Amino acid sequence: MRFRLEQRDQLQRWAEQGFFTADEWQQLREHNRLQPDSDEWRGLLQQLSVWAGAMALGSGMIFFLAFNWADMSRFLKLGLAAGLLTGMTLMAAWLADSLLARRAVLFGCALVTGALLALIGQIYQTGADVWQLFAVWALLMLPWALLARSSACWLLWVLVLNLALGRWLALHAVGFWRPSDQLVLLPVALNLLLFLLFESQSSRLLQQPRLWLVRVTGLLALVSVLPGALMAFWDSAFIVQLLAWGGLCALGIPWCLKGRRDLPLLAVQLFSGVAVVASALGRVLEALDGFLLFNGLALWVILGSVLVSVWLQRLHREQH
Repeated sequence: MRFRLEQRDQLQRWAEQGFFTADEWQQLREHNRLQPDSDEWRGLLQQLSVWAGAMALGSGMIFFLAFNWADMSRFLKLGLAAGLLTGMTLMAAWLADSLLARRAVLFGCALVTGALLALIGQIYQTGADVWQLFAVWALLMLPWALLARSSACWLLWVLVLNLALGRWLALHAVGFWRPSDQLVLLPVALNLLLFLLFESQSSRLLQQPRLWLVRVTGLLALVSVLPGALMAFWDSAFIVQLLAWGGLCALGIPWCLKGRRDLPLLAVQLFSGVAVVASALGRVLEALDGFLLFNGLALWVILGSVLVSVWLQRLHREQH
């Protein structure tokens, strides 16, 4: 019998925890393939080669144009970029029966689309802001991501969308310049929507659903308000971010415990709580001598981190 990689890891953990006797484990290893064979190694190398080739095509075109920028006419530049995009699109259609190669080529199409937009903006000096470039790129990338149903394509789309919003917020002078502005909650709202989207529709959006896309969007939602939450005890203008962080953890921790048991997301929230409490203690104890203050904060960080780690290890053992 051939087990998947996740199943092999599970069997190995059970063996380490003593669920199998020595004879049972020996029989299991003799009658089942617990080590990768040559076909699996070949499949892994094939996947790496295909994805590396797709990224090399996209990045190679970008560097080629950058290096030869002064020696090429604008029409030649646009023709090369558009020709590469057209060729990769036709290749994706031709590779309809090969899901791996098709997903990799569509990922390359997503990269080349962004390069083509940047090229048009540079040649014709459209005057568009950087956030508009990223926003249009995310919009035009969406069909590639829907067709590819690939985690890599969706991750690129999520990052570009967040970059577009981040550049727009920077242009409108929010964030640390105007921390009380409600617009600072837009990244939280965006990534929460993406979190719910990938959590509820992963089977439709992905060929092989993966938890890490949900984790990335959850992490982005938390990280977008964590700096403000740390500053809230020193500047009341950041209270909005502190409340948003508290709301995320109040909803996220029970979900990670009682909903889908997700220890990585739970760990991020708990360790962020250690950091926020450390910031609060620093504000309360700021009148103390510097030596006592820093040693007290260090003691809390060590103690809090140890308690969180012990609890997470206990949950991990219960889960497995």
